[in-house]
Amino acid sequence: PGAAAVGYSEGVGGDPYSNRDARFYINILYNMANYGVPYNCTAPFIVETFVGGRNGFNDVISQETQRSCTGYYSRKDKQVKYWGPGGGGRGNEATHWVFFRLAEFYLNRAEALCELGDLDGAITMVNVVRERALQPKIQDVPGFQKNYSFLIDRIRNERRVEFCLEGHYRFNDQRRWKILDKTNRFITGMRITKDGEGKFHYQRKKIRDYNSYTDKYLVMPIPLEDAKKMAGMKQPAAWQ
Repeated sequence: PGAAAVGYSEGVGGDPYSNRDARFYINILYNMANYGVPYNCTAPFIVETFVGGRNGFNDVISQETQRSCTGYYSRKDKQVKYWGPGGGGRGNEATHWVFFRLAEFYLNRAEALCELGDLDGAITMVNVVRERALQPKIQDVPGFQKNYSFLIDRIRNERRVEFCLEGHYRFNDQRRWKILDKTNRFITGMRITKDGEGKFHYQRKKIRDYNSYTDKYLVMPIPLEDAKKMAGMKQPAAWQ
């Protein structure tokens, strides 16, 4: 809500990538993003995800290799040559990967304090993460309400944004919050075309459906190899 007021537009010639959360630019490579200057180069590598661009767009998900079928690429923890010149997505360069971050301590505590009714404490904790990410304090967000419902939704969204592309958070969060059936059931991408006047046209495109949106996935099955070794142990009811 209110995104259009700060410049968000998917209309012809619009710019849906301006004035976003600062973490968007750190985590995501999008159309016309400046990826930085590759080694032994003098000019920055500009990402082109529009149809016909250097990073293109792939309409067939089963054939995705170097060309995205979502219109986006992961930037987090990847150096410029990963998607840029001399790359190939091999990831041979040394990259540090963090498995437990300081932000998780703060957001875990924010969530716990919110659940316990300590709203002031929860606000303090979540603001540590938001201010580090150059975002306004939670109480300065339009529509702020000092109540459990507002704060728990914002804390959950903060986890979604902060831990974007880190692999081991989102699905586990959705399971423990028991909201698998309340989240999007499919993935969309942004198919961008460029007209003769140099203007971009934006089309949201459904990529594929999620399969793990039912309560069945609140309990995971016994791995097949373990099940074979323990013949007397049955799979959970949802997986039988």
